[in-house]
Amino acid sequence: MLMLTAVIVSNCCVLFFCAESDAPGLSTDDLHASIATLQSMAQSLNAECIELRRHNEEGGTVAELLVRVRAEEKDFMEVR
Repeated sequence: MLMLTAVIVSNCCVLFFCAESDAPGLSTDDLHASIATLQSMAQSLNAECIELRRHNEEGGTVAELLVRVRAEEKDFMEVR
């Protein structure tokens, strides 16, 4: 939770790569549960969670996700 508190001010990257074993990677069920928890936390902080990359390692799957604050509806920036 401490890591996502910083999201209110800026962006953060979260890397899911290690379970209880020494080999890098999470099982499919553990990875989906971890991502679902992160998305729930991000939603409560008005942030979005975007998967950047995912690859397989000897112990399972490694995923990197970006969590960033959503721009307010009334914020408007014109790009020319």
